[in-house]
Amino acid sequence: ESGHLIPDSIVNQVVCDRIGHSDCSGGFILDGYPRTVDQAQNLQIILSGMNCCIDAVIELQVDGSLMFKRIESRVSKAISSEKSVRSDDKYDVFIRRMEDYRRVTVPLSSYYRDRGCLHVID
Repeated sequence: ESGHLIPDSIVNQVVCDRIGHSDCSGGFILDGYPRTVDQAQNLQIILSGMNCCIDAVIELQVDGSLMFKRIESRVSKAISSEKSVRSDDKYDVFIRRMEDYRRVTVPLSSYYRDRGCLHVID
């Protein structure tokens, strides 16, 4: 609700536990993880222990103003249909998330580009 990221230690443990399940033995897709370089480094350690590697990282680039317009549209639809508005669909939460993204997530592009597995889609 506040728009802050969950601590790395918690997210890393959840991902580690999940990808250890047998249904992930043939491969898996992670969406929204890793979000920080520390998480990426932790993931690499986990995968190395499983004799796995990252085949590709896909980065979807979307203009921030377009993202906020989508949130505004979602809020308008919720209000007009008398549904509740998500608690994180607020301008200040959006701005905080964008600041967090630039500070902790953008460096992942360089991290994975340097490893030759980053694919950017605009």
